[in-house]
Amino acid sequence: FRSCDIHFDLAQKRCSCGIVLGHNRRDHIYIDLVLEIIAKSVDNNIRFRRVRQIIYFLEQNGFKFGIISYDGWNSVESRQALKDAGYTVVLASAGRGTEAYDTMFESLDSRKVHFYRSEEHTSELQSH
Repeated sequence: FRSCDIHFDLAQKRCSCGIVLGHNRRDHIYIDLVLEIIAKSVDNNIRFRRVRQIIYFLEQNGFKFGIISYDGWNSVESRQALKDAGYTVVLASAGRGTEAYDTMFESLDSRKVHFYRSEEHTSELQSH
């Protein structure tokens, strides 16, 4: 596998955790995986340690990671654990402004971002 990047958008209660994995090739971005993890435990919390295990599972199955990014919400422990394990981890938060979303939509309009289309993806994009 070529090197890929992965981003985690964490949530804790009555919500979901978003994960997107992709790679770059010749000035184009290819989204290989979009995953939503929904809290289904007894206390309705998402287990961040279990979310991190996705990285270990993918690596054991041949994936190589360039950058692992997290939004800022409640990600300190996960970022520290992955850095301690030798991964390159960065903070990548959209923040309160529109710059990150503007860049995303410009990239989508330029047709340099390729991903599989689904009703869920369209709905999520339209919500921003």
